Amino acid sequence: MTGGSDRRSRIEPILVTVQMPPSFRIMPGRERDLVDRCHDEGIVNADRRGNAVFAMRGPDGGFAGAELVGFCSVSGKTAFRGLARDSGRKRGGFWIPCPTRPRQPVGGTVLVVESAIDALSAWLLPLPRKPDFILSTTGATAALPPWLLDDRVRTILCGYDVDPTGDRCARALEADPRVVRMRPEGTGVKDWNDLLRKSVF
Repeated sequence: MTGGSDRRSRIEPILVTVQMPPSFRIMPGRERDLVDRCHDEGIVNADRRGNAVFAMRGPDGGFAGAELVGFCSVSGKTAFRGLARDSGRKRGGFWIPCPTRPRQPVGGTVLVVESAIDALSAWLLPLPRKPDFILSTTGATAALPPWLLDDRVRTILCGYDVDPTGDRCARALEADPRVVRMRPEGTGVKDWNDLLRKSVF
């Protein structure tokens, strides 16, 4: 079995320390400050192809891979979204602590969303329930990652997209008594990034 250090050494060569692509700049001020802070901490970067790279970490901060998001469509195709080679959803995900909360380990109330961009967007919004951490599961899933079953996690807010897949996976997760559905609410809103774009601070 490949060790964590070997996995990291095979993923890290795609990373370069550059600013996020300009197309991610959807809001001045707070959004830029958050992205820059994450960039300074090494959990948000970009690769040589211009993809945004979001570091996936385990509950104690250990490296688990990277979530990739392409910002440029080619020949009308949808921009690339996926995981870097040797990344593992079962080992971790992209997560950020909320203001005034401890950086790690992950615990307390956790908001799960479908992407790293949704995690950053939700962090910037005045949420109806305040989480301690916001986590991307890189797509909706009907089963919680094993590492999120830790006793330190008391409440899980399911913030999946407002669509059939998001609602179906949320219902499946609600078999765990800690899980509460929390949908991004708004006219024409599907996810937290949509809601952020429509919000006025």
